[in-house]
Amino acid sequence: METLEYDKLTIYEVNALKDSLLEVVKGISDNLILDIASVEKIDMPAIQLLLSIQKSCKEKGFYLTLIGVQPSVEENLKVCACDSLIGGTS
Repeated sequence: METLEYDKLTIYEVNALKDSLLEVVKGISDNLILDIASVEKIDMPAIQLLLSIQKSCKEKGFYLTLIGVQPSVEENLKVCACDSLIGGTS
């Protein structure tokens, strides 16, 4: 399980996060679980990054699961029809 230590995931954090998450995906041998309990704000570039990571996981036969999702983040994911990231259902 990976824990993201950010209070927000916006365009400003995406570049720093992208490379580290891609490295994690390269080395996974099981489903990737991201604990985002500290994240209270997320924007579209960050959601796009998560979708890209989800796609990379799927290509390896694994799921990406977000846990500890705050209500404000969950609402943004739902608005973008990306709430499938929660719980690894896709």
